[in-house]
Amino acid sequence: MDVVSVINEIGFPIFVALFFLLKLDGTLKLIASNLSELTKIIERNNESIKLKGDSYGN
Repeated sequence: MDVVSVINEIGFPIFVALFFLLKLDGTLKLIASNLSELTKIIERNNESIKLKGDSYGN
């Protein structure tokens, strides 16, 4: 095999795989951040509901 065919057969697929892994990493970090924020919002809402329930004697 010559160098060009090795690069075409091995190098390009590795490059594409690394590109998508790096792109996916950023997306996963964004999803994790949003999930964390949603968890905080749900916890605040649950506390608010508990406080309202206590004020009505429940």
